[in-house]
Amino acid sequence: MAFISEVEAQEQLGKTIDDIWNIVRSGYEDYVNLYDEKTRLLHCSTTRASIIHDHQVARASSYALEKSAFGTKLLELSKLKILLIHDKFAIRFKKLNVEKQSSNQPTQQVKTFLSQQVLDGMPVTHNLEAGYIQSLDSNEIEVFLTYPSGHKTNPHWNIQLFGDGSIKTEDRGLFDSSDAAYSTDEAANIVPKKSSNVIQIGKVKEDEN
Repeated sequence: MAFISEVEAQEQLGKTIDDIWNIVRSGYEDYVNLYDEKTRLLHCSTTRASIIHDHQVARASSYALEKSAFGTKLLELSKLKILLIHDKFAIRFKKLNVEKQSSNQPTQQVKTFLSQQVLDGMPVTHNLEAGYIQSLDSNEIEVFLTYPSGHKTNPHWNIQLFGDGSIKTEDRGLFDSSDAAYSTDEAANIVPKKSSNVIQIGKVKEDEN
């Protein structure tokens, strides 16, 4: 899929951007509220990020069920959880570093996602990351929506979300990533495999009843 600017993404996502903020923020607050301070001190940074991610995915799952009539789904592709919006935006939830990059060692599947290529079993989408950066001296976080440009590279763009309809676009200075060369040939030529194991979270149990 062709490059999308942050302005275009904001326009097309509309009020969904506030919903994304709420998923990230509420999932983080679940961790703070459900685990006492003594327990949280036992968690290393990796464990903490993993637990927060699980709570955010749970929030995203509830949101997807609520908005299913509007084409919103939460999918699992080989353990990769994706919030799919209108078959156009694929969003995963991650802790971010100061460069607004997701903080992990990605698998080949994640590298494919970050490089804006098509994941097996998925439609052609703009792949976004909704994430947070935690203050070092408090339990406060900042929430961002980023448009990844590849593994170990800075995002094409990122915007900070505030949950009240307002956003803040980062000043990228002289070098604007949206002006960089961007090839869609590789993504456009990838055909999703019919055998891919794509599971809509929450749908399996619903069908069994």
